[in-house]
This record gives sequence, C-alpha cells and structure tokens, in this order.
Amino acid sequence: MSEAASGRTSGHWPSWAGAVVVLLAGMVALSARMFLVEAVRVTDAGMQPAVLRGDVLLVWKPAEVAVGDVVIFASEDVVHARRVVAGPGEEVSLDDGRLQVDGVRRTGEEGRESTVPTRACGAREARLRPEVHGDTTVWVEAWGEAEPEVVPDGHWYLLGDYRREASDSRVWGPFSDGDLAGSAVAVLWSVDPCTGRLRWGRTLLAASRW
Repeated sequence: MSEAASGRTSGHWPSWAGAVVVLLAGMVALSARMFLVEAVRVTDAGMQPAVLRGDVLLVWKPAEVAVGDVVIFASEDVVHARRVVAGPGEEVSLDDGRLQVDGVRRTGEEGRESTVPTRACGAREARLRPEVHGDTTVWVEAWGEAEPEVVPDGHWYLLGDYRREASDSRVWGPFSDGDLAGSAVAVLWSVDPCTGRLRWGRTLLAASRW
C-alpha cells in the first residue's frame, strides 16, 4: 500500500490527529471540573453566622480534611455545611456548650461575646462566643451537651457553629471521609431565602473569612 493510500506521509501523524488531541484535552479538562469542584447551595442554618442558608459554596472534591475546615454532606434533600472540630484519635465533649478536645477547652478570648441575628427569616438572636480551631478563631453559639467520645480512625467530628439549630456529630456520630461531599473553599454568591435578594457582601467570599 502506498503512503498516499495509507492516509499519512512518512514520519507525520494524520492531519486529523491534532483535532483529536485537542478534543481529548478538552474532555479531560471538563471532567476535572465536573469531578473535582462543584457548586452547592446550603439549605440549612446550622453554620450561621459563618455560612448562611442560601449561600452557594464552591466545594473541592474529594474533601481534604483538616480541623477548622468547613465540609459538606447531604442528608436526604438537605445540604449541610459543618465545621471539623476534631480528628482521628481525639476525644471530644461538650459541657454546657463549651467544646473540649482531649480535655482542653477550645476557647477564644475569654469574656468576648457577640449578639447577632441567626435565623434567616426570624428576629431571634443568639449570643456567640469565640472558639479556636487550629489557626482559625470562629464565632459559635456555645450551646448543647455531648458525652466524651473518641473519634475513630478515618473519621472526623463535625459541629455546626450555630449549635442550637445544627444536626451534626452529636446526632450522627463521627463522619468518615466517604460521608463527606467535599471541602468548602468559597462562597460564590448568596441569595436571601426570605426576600430572594442577592447578598452582595457575600459574593466571592473566601473560606479564610470563616
């Protein structure tokens, strides 16, 4: 068979090969975007005031978990955001709303408190106290009890910052890596579920602000 009949010349790829390579590269890039990142809308209030109901979060998949991170999981039709407060081998307890990990109380600046609205569509307010997770200080409603529990290997203990409203590891126990949909890295945008208005101040809000 001649080189012309074979559809190529010696030492060169067929003319259509470049288009195939470009197409395959595009498909790989699209697949990475589909499977490595995702935008999800938070539909509960358990992480207020850090994450609000109606926030659309950019989520990195799979979750790369560290204490202090905000992670995502789903229960039935509800998308939850919760904070990682302890990891494998650590003992967690809540005493009168005060978080303790391995017997050490997680507090921020003693005596500091802040009163902020917490319900998306109501007027009720909560008194929040600072709590330290790694290098991050967050505001939480110090409420609730939990008996001491050691986090198993390959699991994480999750709590909502707004603990009066949050279903978390106090209800479901520690979460495995496979239970988590991903780690939240930013708020892309946010819509107030009561008014339908865009919360401009929460557009492109980085996770470091949480």
